[in-house]
Amino acid sequence: MQVATIYKTLEFFGRKGVLTLPNELIAPTEFPVTPGSTFILVEEQPKEPPWFSDHGKLPSLSSLTNSVEAMKKYFGTEVPLYDICRTSAPATPLPLLVEAFGMYVSCCKAYDLDAMDWEFVQNMMAMSTFYDDESLRQSDIARFLEAYLLSALPQFRFKVSKSRQGFSEPDIRIEVLTVDGDYVLVAMFEVKPEMGLRGEPLIEAMKYFSDHVVRNYKQKHWSCLRSCCPVLIVEVVGATIRAGGAAFLDKPCYQPFTPYLHIFRFLQDQGHWEVLSRALGAIRMAIASLADFYRKLEMESRGSDVICRADSVIWPSTIRQEERNKNAKVIQYERQLTRSALQVMNVGRQKQLLFYLSYPDGQQRIIKFCQRYGDKVHALWAEKGFAPQFHLAQLQGSWLVIDMEFYCEEDGWRPLIALDPRLFVSGDDKANKYRLQNHEWEKCKLDVKRAYEDVHDLNPLFVHGDMRRQNILYNVKNSKVAFIDFDWAGTDGQDKFPLFLNPLNSWPPGVMRCAIMKSEHDAQLLDSELG
Repeated sequence: MQVATIYKTLEFFGRKGVLTLPNELIAPTEFPVTPGSTFILVEEQPKEPPWFSDHGKLPSLSSLTNSVEAMKKYFGTEVPLYDICRTSAPATPLPLLVEAFGMYVSCCKAYDLDAMDWEFVQNMMAMSTFYDDESLRQSDIARFLEAYLLSALPQFRFKVSKSRQGFSEPDIRIEVLTVDGDYVLVAMFEVKPEMGLRGEPLIEAMKYFSDHVVRNYKQKHWSCLRSCCPVLIVEVVGATIRAGGAAFLDKPCYQPFTPYLHIFRFLQDQGHWEVLSRALGAIRMAIASLADFYRKLEMESRGSDVICRADSVIWPSTIRQEERNKNAKVIQYERQLTRSALQVMNVGRQKQLLFYLSYPDGQQRIIKFCQRYGDKVHALWAEKGFAPQFHLAQLQGSWLVIDMEFYCEEDGWRPLIALDPRLFVSGDDKANKYRLQNHEWEKCKLDVKRAYEDVHDLNPLFVHGDMRRQNILYNVKNSKVAFIDFDWAGTDGQDKFPLFLNPLNSWPPGVMRCAIMKSEHDAQLLDSELG
């Protein structure tokens, strides 16, 4: 064994630093480790996240949440203090990040309420009246919540508390008792008398959540070092309610899971009652899932002295499981674009929901997440060798995971955009690494057109939808062609292009948001891309 092995073990447990010998010289990575060897770890202390400083400079909550100018200054820029889905997006959608959040979103669409759920719904709807004092509504909600959780989730011990004078706390906080006697925050309620009165509730909730994160981070609490600190956030504003989630990725982030829903007691609207009831009843499911998550996390943290946050805390739970259970090495792809371009593209995040995984047995895979996928088109083309083999699974929260084989550079595979000699960039060796000569490019184009004709003949009604060069792979060793990225794929005359199309791209005539897809769109875009 060599010192390099020790470094890998330390990295696995989140420790960073330099190993030295007893004579204080740095131990080379190839230095042999023998029985009785002694090394000293000169540990690298983790730096505080950069947003800590700006967070500490925020004005008082009343000044901040009652001023549009102040909120715009801190949360309305291209790089806001918190990612709250207004000018930027969380690095990972929260239903993918936290199983409890995905469960909540799914339950909002399909959930059978029991008697205890219905009682909670009725109690919440009874509060649609006007309150003379905001604290009275807070007290009622806290009382209803405590009784609801006690009866519906007897396997957990919860503490439901109202905010204390002089403390930076939400109006109502719900904490769960872990096995080792530690209370961990799982949910927060912000309560306002009516819409537009006494500050913006979401900004208040995120300020409280961020205070909570800062405290735990500085204390090196296991919940912060080993997770994204997920918390359910519920806003009760007058006679409306909204549920969402907060998490700590590279910075605090938030995503709403419902719109503001009316809790009017005497509204005669069966459809709305069903939506509202599921949204309220699902709160119990989300809190139970978060409580279970923290209990398991605490048990996994026993005996560990991790002092650095793991990179994996910002990944979808599916990817974290692959890393933890199968020892996969993970690389997340990023868009090489400016923030302005990302906003034009309606994306709002640099990181893609696309991951490369390599396993100890040498297997390599690509895993991506999306909410729409043309699996029938992909399956047919893959069967005939014109696309990678793949497996699709449905996740909670209306997300799909696509796990497919990786076509690697070592085997000769290249995206067309890397081969096109017309895209030569003077002085950029990296960009020009795989550029073809003109005569090679002409042959490549013929091979690609022939491959497209072959897949079109398999089913002339199938449409890929995004036949750009980055979605076509060419093998420079054997001239094979493969198509990837079937997110939009569908059937001619039946399926539609998505709600958003990147305006930075040149699309063929007839290709526009929500337009009916036609097979000729593929041919037109391919001709345009190949020139």
